[in-house]
Amino acid sequence: MTEPTDPAKRRFFILQALRIAGTLIVAAGVLAWQTDVLTPAPNPDMGKALFALGLFATLVVPALLRRSWRSRD
Repeated sequence: MTEPTDPAKRRFFILQALRIAGTLIVAAGVLAWQTDVLTPAPNPDMGKALFALGLFATLVVPALLRRSWRSRD
């Protein structure tokens, strides 16, 4: 029989996964923006969009989740 998981532990791992994913998206955005690693030629529009999305996922989404979790507890 499995034990119920600690909600704080689960939330911590969710926040860390969001931060890591956001950082990887930022890195992909910079690569697309400045180099031709991801695309045949540098693609500034796609790179800027990925960069902004990654920053949002890294900085804003974890704060919003923490706020929503705090209001429910």
